[in-house]
Amino acid sequence: MATSVVVQLLFFGFQLVALLMSGAVLQVEAQGTWEILVENAGIASMHTAITRFNTAVLLDRTDIGASQLALPNGECRNDAQDEVIITCDSSSLSSNCLL
Repeated sequence: MATSVVVQLLFFGFQLVALLMSGAVLQVEAQGTWEILVENAGIASMHTAITRFNTAVLLDRTDIGASQLALPNGECRNDAQDEVIITCDSSSLSSNCLL
């Protein structure tokens, strides 16, 4: 069974290489634009989504280190169940795109 999977993967790989080398790959013209809203959002976004309400939601990991955004009112996240993460900074942000 493992040999069959390897053969199938090799066959698929050869087909992909042949397609790319043939020049038959279609090029699509740009259908949108990018615009920098802010130079520094305060977090290193791992995931970003633009919603239908013209807001951007930026999410980052919580265990990678401090961000440049403090939690509101000087609060800190100190969960007794989580001995590793005690933080006073934010790892997510929601922003209006119509700046």
